Amino acid sequence: MISQEDVEFYNENGYLLVKAVFDHQEIEAMRTAIDSIIQRAVEANMDRNSRWGGDHMPEAELKKVVLKGYHDVQYHDSAFTSAAVHPNMRRCCRG
Repeated sequence: MISQEDVEFYNENGYLLVKAVFDHQEIEAMRTAIDSIIQRAVEANMDRNSRWGGDHMPEAELKKVVLKGYHDVQYHDSAFTSAAVHPNMRRCCRG
């Protein structure tokens, strides 16, 4: 599913876009799942800013940055657990 050129691109850039890993139905299930995860977080009043600190940006600009992050989504909905062990995903990760 990925070529040596893809591996080299990933090693140089830190990411790789692999198309057609999931079908439309699987993508819709993940979209529905993320909506549910966000809604549960809102209802639980778990609204926190996950932005990075540091001196890479002036303090006034940094205060304007808001980054919402959710980690370990595979524990929050089975759609993401299924995605993590999907045969196409495993093919992308083989060394």
